[in-house]
Amino acid sequence: MEGDGRQSNWSESNPMADNSNNQDHGYAQSLFDSFIELDDAGDHQIDQQTDNLVLDQQTDNLVAVEEAKLMRDLKASIVKCCEAIAADATTQAYALVSGLRDKSSPTGTTVERLAFYFSEALVARITGTGSLLYNGLIKSRRPIDEILQLFATVAERIPGFGLPIFFTNQTILDETSSAARVHVVDFGIGPGYRWLCLIKDFSERSCGPPHFRVTAVDRPSNALFYPREDVGAKLGRYASSVGVPFEFHSVVTADWDSIEPSQLMIQPDDVLIVTSFHKLRELSDDPKRRFLRNIHAMEPKLFLNAAFPPVGFNSPSLVARAREAFEFYAGMFEDIAASLGESRFAGERRFLEQLRGLELLNTLACEGDERVERPEGYKQWHELMRGAGFEGYKIKPHVYAGAKQMLATYSNAREYSVGRSGNWILLRRNRQVLIAISNWTS
Repeated sequence: MEGDGRQSNWSESNPMADNSNNQDHGYAQSLFDSFIELDDAGDHQIDQQTDNLVLDQQTDNLVAVEEAKLMRDLKASIVKCCEAIAADATTQAYALVSGLRDKSSPTGTTVERLAFYFSEALVARITGTGSLLYNGLIKSRRPIDEILQLFATVAERIPGFGLPIFFTNQTILDETSSAARVHVVDFGIGPGYRWLCLIKDFSERSCGPPHFRVTAVDRPSNALFYPREDVGAKLGRYASSVGVPFEFHSVVTADWDSIEPSQLMIQPDDVLIVTSFHKLRELSDDPKRRFLRNIHAMEPKLFLNAAFPPVGFNSPSLVARAREAFEFYAGMFEDIAASLGESRFAGERRFLEQLRGLELLNTLACEGDERVERPEGYKQWHELMRGAGFEGYKIKPHVYAGAKQMLATYSNAREYSVGRSGNWILLRRNRQVLIAISNWTS
């Protein structure tokens, strides 16, 4: 792809970091134990000398204060640049974004990395190349085994990936304990890693496994990023290895709001579960409402919706979007750094930051139909779901308790908390909501 050298850095892949010394994190790790090979856990030595701990804490506090100042300065610079763009002050915008780029790096500090992806998005906005760059990047492919290995480590290290899998799959297991046929329709399946553990759990069901069907519905662009044939084949091989009757069906369409039951091949005796972990944010307002009414009419047993991001930045104003997006992505990049900051996780960290960078690119550099990133806050999703006729599914105590227990297995669990808001489970890091998950019935 032609363009600035910094842009090419975005799409280049670092070699996978050495994944030795990975610790077992219970449910999150069991997702992948029998599916891909991970190296055995090693010992981590902890310096317990009191004086060193005090000095380390003082140093950490000073670093945190300095980083907070740098984050404030970065936000101010980004907002000024967006104001210049909105005012068609191109010369000023170029000067401001040039200053941002000088302080950015895709492999530097957390602030520098965040500055890199914001500045690249703003350069694309100024030059009018946002859609071209975004569409080029989402066509890049990685082998499915490599993607699953990346997500294996990520789910083990970051609660925001492991917790939704546990919550969703445990709820499905509760509602399909004796079902002969289970049909999951997943809007935005991605690499499909979420269903590995459910397949494993189905294989261990006391009454025998159900016939499990997964229908993956994706936009054409997402189907290119994670090829359907690779995802389906991988899930099918794993299901076969553990004795679960399995079918995989793929529907590639941009018109989610007009999808028909016949396209999904829903059978009368299926226990129908509809899920979307984050891709519903790509629907604009009217299609979003039509989609929800359409799914409600299919009468699924459950509709599981994860709001990510759990806050909205869907304003028509570029400046407002930039402000709102900065608050969320600053927390996300800090979360990634806290969980994957060690050099052995450099590949996984870069991979996640590139995904977040793609979202930022579309959020800031694209408009009209080309802008597909239109997140709603989870409270807005709650009203949309109720408006479509769905009723909140009460969170069961053992599922909520299990989520808390699972969170406690993470090495940096003290930075996180699990809470409830109605029928939503909220994962917070340092009081910022990172993801919100809810279950609904028709």
